Amino acid sequence: MTERYPTTVFVVIPVFNRLEETLSCINDLRRQRYPNVEIVVVDGGSTDGTVAELQKVSDVHLIWGVGEQWWTGATWLGIDHALARAGDDDFVMLLNNDTAFGPEMLDVLVEESLRFDAAVAPIARAADGSVVNSGTWIDWSAYLIDQRMTEPKARDSTWRVDVLEGRGSLVPVRAIRAAGNVDPVRLPHYAGDYEFSLRLARHGWPLMMTNRTSIEVDWDHDVVSLYSAPASLKRMWWELTNQRSFASVSIHFTLIDLAGPPRGRWKLKARFLGRALDRARGVRGTVRVSHLPMRLRQATRRQWWRLRN
Repeated sequence: MTERYPTTVFVVIPVFNRLEETLSCINDLRRQRYPNVEIVVVDGGSTDGTVAELQKVSDVHLIWGVGEQWWTGATWLGIDHALARAGDDDFVMLLNNDTAFGPEMLDVLVEESLRFDAAVAPIARAADGSVVNSGTWIDWSAYLIDQRMTEPKARDSTWRVDVLEGRGSLVPVRAIRAAGNVDPVRLPHYAGDYEFSLRLARHGWPLMMTNRTSIEVDWDHDVVSLYSAPASLKRMWWELTNQRSFASVSIHFTLIDLAGPPRGRWKLKARFLGRALDRARGVRGTVRVSHLPMRLRQATRRQWWRLRN
């Protein structure tokens, strides 16, 4: 396949410390069967020697000295670098450094992207092989986000989804030039990948996921359970008001404004707030409403959580 499709894949990896994870991710990229890969690492202010170590690596383009950058800001810089170098037939992959994958991944994703003329991501698995994301869909009538965690019924298949996450999503350069880069100003971290992929879809690019390959993610059930277990009022206030929380009201209101249906956005915001108040009313009891849009995504970026709190 690689002889037929000799395009370049620019892999953009935003990092903040976690040097060993970054080096492991880079090694997985070096083992790819796909021959034309440019690794772009964007450092968001590491203090663990990441920059000094990566400056010694000849096959990595390192962007550093750009101040503190969260996921979307660092990703914007990496994509901007790729767009300046890429041809229209090339690709950009969005990748987190806390991932692992086999040597076939880029081959499969490029093939599926070309077959469907789409942005494509692999299913995500935990270290034990269980599926933690086989697709995400949004019910905009009630603003409910459904992230499936089930094994797809059909083997070697590719299917449509509503959004893609920033961990292994392969996007054609033509799609980015049509829809624009990620938005680091309004969504500096959480939901930046959701808004970006929804914008791609509005510009006519299908969003797809495949089980022909997979990506292993750093999945921590304990961290995820923080958002469904009983909590203090102080914890609830932090969840709903802090930009570092994916339950933040401002993050979800912004996503609704940028990607929701043109009419009735205030109703979606009211629904989200209503669910938040339901959780608050259950804080001191034994039951706390567990459903929370995007509650599962914290585990995929746990290194940001640990170091920025």
